[in-house]
Amino acid sequence: MEQNFKTPASIVNRWYDTREPELFHEDVSFKVCSTFPLNGTYNGRKSVYENFFAKLIPMFESFSLERDVELSEGETVAIIGRYVVQISPTSQILEIPFTHLWTVQNNQITSVKQHAETGILDRAFKEPSLA
Repeated sequence: MEQNFKTPASIVNRWYDTREPELFHEDVSFKVCSTFPLNGTYNGRKSVYENFFAKLIPMFESFSLERDVELSEGETVAIIGRYVVQISPTSQILEIPFTHLWTVQNNQITSVKQHAETGILDRAFKEPSLA
């Protein structure tokens, strides 16, 4: 399948496939919903990768993103999907529904807003076997 990396949707999909930092604008705004681990707004590519991803991924034995629905209009791309995570020490596998709202300008991601069903994670992290 030939991909055109010049459309906002193709740039976002490439990020999901590769997680290349260079796809993010240097001054990207990355907002994580208030109930998700490491919530807040991360300003700048370096902050997103060093202060969010570098701390989030080690919280899980495994972490992946599954895309279910893609909607695109102009510079905006919405992805509805699921985080599929495995939690230590129980090795429990969870699927957490998410929505990501992306803005792409001049072939770079300039904004990401994340919303997720965090109650699933809250319950898993509060289980006595995880304490």
